[in-house]
Amino acid sequence: MNNISPPLFFSAALGLIFIALTTYWLLDFFNTPENPLDEINPSQKVTNNKLSLTRNHPLSMPDNYTLYLSEYRGISINWQADEVSNTVLWSQTTALGDDSCKVITFDKGETLRTLSVQIESTASDSAKKQNSYFAYFSPLDSKALVQALAFRSNFTLCGYHFSLKGSQAALAGNEQYAQWVSY
Repeated sequence: MNNISPPLFFSAALGLIFIALTTYWLLDFFNTPENPLDEINPSQKVTNNKLSLTRNHPLSMPDNYTLYLSEYRGISINWQADEVSNTVLWSQTTALGDDSCKVITFDKGETLRTLSVQIESTASDSAKKQNSYFAYFSPLDSKALVQALAFRSNFTLCGYHFSLKGSQAALAGNEQYAQWVSY
């Protein structure tokens, strides 16, 4: 008959439990994605962070986009959208969404970070609803944004390219935006 002493039996049992727990932990560790947020559908997370700011002092710009000022003097840029099902394309709050909407990029590489880019339904002049992009910027960037819009040649935002030809005159001719245009 095989006699195993109780202390040796408990040591062997603890060793097996330790090996089993270590194996379980290693399997779980190597099966976890590098970034846990990768498993989450970004469109589900981003839609909960829709900005709600008033848009005052619309200024139509030459290349079919419009500038607005929020109640906090932050600027938003609006242009006509394609058919898109997601209402929030990018949110700085979650850092999730369409990477091409993270920043507005001007010629010569100058960039400014957006707070949020969202799509809203708006009524056009013919009372037909259309989708529009609204890119919101921090009030801290208003002067730099207006300066770039006035003195650069073009910009890209969310994959759309805009010319800035004639923007300096449009900005300088509007008292709400002219304060930031300095020569």
